[in-house]
Amino acid sequence: MTDLKIPSVSRVRLRTATPGGRTWHPVLIVAALSLWALSLPAVDLSRINGYGLISVLPPTYFVAIGMLCAGFAAALVGSAGPRTLLAYPLALLTLFHLVVPIVFAEPRYSYVYKHIAVARYISEFGGIDRTVDIYHNWPGIFAAAAVFSDVAGLDPAVFANWADPFFATCGALAVYFLARSLTTDPRRVCVTVWLYVMTSSGSQVYFAPQSLGFFLALVALGVGIRWLGPTASDRTRPLFRAVEGRIVARAGRLLTRAPWVSHLRLLPVGAAHLPGSVPLARGAVGGRAAGGALLLMATAVVITHQLSPFFLAMWLGALVVSGRLRAWWMPVAVVGLMAFWIYLSYDYISLHFTLFAFDPFENVKGTQASIPAPGSPEFRIVGLSARVLIVLIVGAAALSWWPAHRSRRETFVWIVAVAPAVVLLVQSYGGEAIYRVVMFMLPLVCYLASRAIATRPRRRPRLRILVMGVTSFLVSSLFLLNYFGLDQVNNVQPQEVRASEWFETNAPPGAMLAYLNGYAPTPATAAYAEHLNVDGNWGGGIFSDTRFAGYAGRALTAADLPDIIETWRSMSRSGEVFVMIGPTQIAAVETYQYSPPGSIRKFVSALLNDPALQIVYQDGDAYILRVVTSSPE
Repeated sequence: MTDLKIPSVSRVRLRTATPGGRTWHPVLIVAALSLWALSLPAVDLSRINGYGLISVLPPTYFVAIGMLCAGFAAALVGSAGPRTLLAYPLALLTLFHLVVPIVFAEPRYSYVYKHIAVARYISEFGGIDRTVDIYHNWPGIFAAAAVFSDVAGLDPAVFANWADPFFATCGALAVYFLARSLTTDPRRVCVTVWLYVMTSSGSQVYFAPQSLGFFLALVALGVGIRWLGPTASDRTRPLFRAVEGRIVARAGRLLTRAPWVSHLRLLPVGAAHLPGSVPLARGAVGGRAAGGALLLMATAVVITHQLSPFFLAMWLGALVVSGRLRAWWMPVAVVGLMAFWIYLSYDYISLHFTLFAFDPFENVKGTQASIPAPGSPEFRIVGLSARVLIVLIVGAAALSWWPAHRSRRETFVWIVAVAPAVVLLVQSYGGEAIYRVVMFMLPLVCYLASRAIATRPRRRPRLRILVMGVTSFLVSSLFLLNYFGLDQVNNVQPQEVRASEWFETNAPPGAMLAYLNGYAPTPATAAYAEHLNVDGNWGGGIFSDTRFAGYAGRALTAADLPDIIETWRSMSRSGEVFVMIGPTQIAAVETYQYSPPGSIRKFVSALLNDPALQIVYQDGDAYILRVVTSSPE
């Protein structure tokens, strides 16, 4: 048998289209971007309804997306080269994410502002204080932002608004690098990036530790596969041989019995590779250099985010078990780094968090499980769009992987993809662990789904272009609904930011800021550590703090105010309490139905008119009230 000579992935070049190929793709991409740019001035944020930004985007915006979907389908079915194919997902990413800093006046998401506050703290005081909060114990991105702020002379709030397109681009490039580490087929690489861009609405791309941790972990995984994997002289590891045999045999018995079992076996590590299959490790980069780079990135992940190192360790461990990582000690080293950093932070963690929660049935529940009502109809539809996206991409991956002649080479990719789910056995991460598991699974699932799509059609190419273009447009629409659907809540108003900064600048040390819920842009300044409550946390929300559990789900009235105010005072270190009211908080209560429809606005009116509360700051519909001991004269 003649060995097939397969080029190294490092030598695969992104070629332009062949002379006989289409030359109109650059024109189409530029036209779509131009149409997108012309559509943005028509966006009126004051008209946003329960479907978020998607409700005020003009038709030309969707036409631009349709042009890219049709163009990519034609390029993939036709003779366009990889450069052209890759240009389409990057252009689509621009249409999705660059709209954020252009349209929104302030950084999106109220919870971004506490990240801005930590970066401002480090910039102003030149260091961290592990006793302040969890962010000072995992300061990676905040320290980097503080350094960048000092060097560039920019306030963190300025570049935080551009974090969405920045981290979205970083994520797409990391997926591109990972896909090139898994296959020699450049068409499949481009399809993987295209699928990821269309389905990653649940991935964090805003200014947050998870955004940086995800990017670094993806690159580290790619380095491990690309340069630390097996060589042609290596043998399949005995551990994996046993595990693989059991998995494949059981799958075969459950589905199609004996004839399929032999075909489902993975390609032995030392065997010749077929075109487009997972390549062997290259020697272009020395093993020590690659290992050092991986450890350096792992260290950065460890000091940046609490959960991301677990996922990276699970990924690397899955590679070792599947015989795809020679450096078996690498996941052990990552776990060691995690343990060391947890040890340094243990004094704070032991007082405020549960390190392990061995309750997988509870851990798989998302944050929505804490909402007392199902939410508004629009909220339920937005949530459904996210679940549909996940089902579609996982289903596509399963259908692409299952055929016998393909699955034997890529079963290990599934093992690596599902490895992060192990975290659900020991930690809920405040109800967000399940979302993070999906986030870390997505790049590998997109790669698995890309095989069938990247295959060149042998007949009826026009029909395939139509089906692929329409499907891409529908999936992109689901992305937009999920990504922008909650912008009534996520669209932070400038007057709310100014009100938050006023409190932290003018309130006496020890005073606490209370609010309806956590959807307020607080804390926001370097002085935030002076206003933590008696628990060492920030603020006291009626619908977000466990002390007020009895109020969620029912209509609040003026009769509830004395008890609420007394609870607020008990939470303040100095007894001083200020209350912030703003449109984002009200929108959150109505969207998640923390209170019956219409009742929250009546309660806010009662707050503003209660004699025990004095308005000390007003900026439009944003208020700061101060709790007084007696009625003001």
